[in-house]
Amino acid sequence: MFDAAALELINADQLDKTWLGEQARKRGIAPDRPATELELADVRRVQALLRTLTEIVSDGLPLSDLDVADVNAYLGRAPVTARLHRFPDSGYYVEMTPLAARWVEALVREVVGSWVALLRVDDPPRLRICANDGCRRAFYDETRNRSRRWCNSRTCGNLIRVRRHRDARRAA
Repeated sequence: MFDAAALELINADQLDKTWLGEQARKRGIAPDRPATELELADVRRVQALLRTLTEIVSDGLPLSDLDVADVNAYLGRAPVTARLHRFPDSGYYVEMTPLAARWVEALVREVVGSWVALLRVDDPPRLRICANDGCRRAFYDETRNRSRRWCNSRTCGNLIRVRRHRDARRAA
């Protein structure tokens, strides 16, 4: 399974201070104060950047050097410390903790890091944009043959299939 932090940000309709605080707490980051308007605007820029980059990747295109530099700029704002831990039963995991002066920077680092993780898991990447023009939500295609077209087959997929069926019946 994967961390959906980036997809949650990309798909957030109501990106506000409350949403930011909830996402921070969900990721183990303790907000010590509400986000400022400047911080909220910065997170909205990150949201727009990740959406644009996801659309590029979803279309099967490579990211440009400038795109990679933009991602690296956000990653570099809050470097991380890595610690190896052992699971109680067996196995190991690495905990990556952002070193940030402000909690919003730590959250941005976590979100951008989760997007990068989704990008590097498979080649070509499985990041997609819903084929329903009325939706356009970002999702991760977990199908074996990378053929998923909709964020949800029961909602968007069914809607498109019904439209095609009706259009075909009208044309006949």
